[in-house]
Order: sequence, then structure tokens, then C-alpha cells
Amino acid sequence: MLIPVGVNRPLIRFPKVTIGIVVINVIVHFGLVLTGMHENMVYRLGYVSGAESLLTLITAMFLHGDLLHLLGNCFFFLVAGLKMEDTLGPWRFILFYVACGIAASALHASMTTMPIPMIGASGAIAGVLGGFLVMYPYSQVKFLFILPIYIKAFSISAIVVWGFWFIRELANMFFAGENSAIAFGAHVGGFAAGMIWTLGYVGWNRGEELEGVAVEQTSKIIFVADDYDTVIQKK
Repeated sequence: MLIPVGVNRPLIRFPKVTIGIVVINVIVHFGLVLTGMHENMVYRLGYVSGAESLLTLITAMFLHGDLLHLLGNCFFFLVAGLKMEDTLGPWRFILFYVACGIAASALHASMTTMPIPMIGASGAIAGVLGGFLVMYPYSQVKFLFILPIYIKAFSISAIVVWGFWFIRELANMFFAGENSAIAFGAHVGGFAAGMIWTLGYVGWNRGEELEGVAVEQTSKIIFVADDYDTVIQKK
């Protein structure tokens, strides 16, 4: 199992929006599962291509198929979202997140006519990854590789790991077909939207100090790699 656990970028302020989105996703998922309403809400609030209610573009972002779907999204969102919110500020980050999610759904809808609800925050989170790649291409993304009797921590540059992920999703989008259980088009659309939005934001703020960027090389990083590796190996 490969789990992303952090990046070597400092945080200036508490990322309340990112944490809040994760908490809402967790509460919604377990609330629906425990009350037996999960399947019903997936069909009522999931996004279907050509749906009359555009509100499902938003509600679908807070529904997940199962626990692994939820946890996978939360881990990747926290790794990139914490710093992106710190850089953009909370209100811009909310708009950025929602815009990426809508763009993701729009591309998915343009590629399928299947009346199957699309759910999950993957498209919006892909946008956050794309934005992070633009802002911090050489940031080190830290992973844990976990086996039953072995744990190893290592780091990979964002441009490598997110770049490879995007190429893989792009290939899957073309070859998987519309019957795929995974909305690869949403991943691609969200990632591309995140990159484009962030490139525009950087261009608009050219010559100005971007929030959260100036001290990235001087402040204490989120995870201290050497110490963390030592703790893991001792366990």
C-alpha cells in the first residue's frame, strides 16, 4: 500500500477550509452508511450527465462509494490542499476547489451518455493536485510504502509523481471506455482546470508576493524526513 503523508512546504496559517472539507466528507459518508441511506442518496444527489438539477454538481463532491474511496481522496487532498489553501487564502481556495470539481464533471459528462451517477471529490482534488504542480513543481511529496512486515518512507518530486499520475489518467480516459467504474475524464478535467486556474492566478499576481509562498524555503517544513524515517524504521 502506498500512502501520501506530506510535503516539504511550510504552513503559515491553519488550513481551516481543507480540514473542514475533509470533516464534512467523513461525516456525510458515515452518516449515510449508518442510517442506511447511502445508496438512495447516491442516486438522488450524484451527478448524472444531462441532469436537470445543476446542484448535483456540488452535492456529488461530498459522496463516496466506499471507505477506501473516501480515505484515498482524503489523503491526497490533505497532502496538496493544505499548502494550496495556505497559498491562495481560504476564500479563493473554496472557489478554486468548487470550480475544479465542476470542470471535472463537465468533461466527464461530455464523454458519456450513461445514466449512472458520478460521485466523489476526485475531480476537485485532481484540480488541487494540478494547482500544486504549477505552484510547487519541485516540492518533495512524501509517501509511506506499507507491507505487513515492512514500512518505508520516501519522497518524490511533485512534477514526477503528479505528472505521471496525470499521464496515466489521460491514457485511461481514452482507452477505458464509458463503461468504466472510474470517471477518468473527471480526473483529467479537474487536473487540467487546476493547472489553468493556477497559471492564471500566478500570471495575475506577477510581481506581487503570493500568500504562503515567500517563506517556503526558510520556515520549518511540515514533515522532517530524516526523523520521520527513523521513527518508522524502529517500529
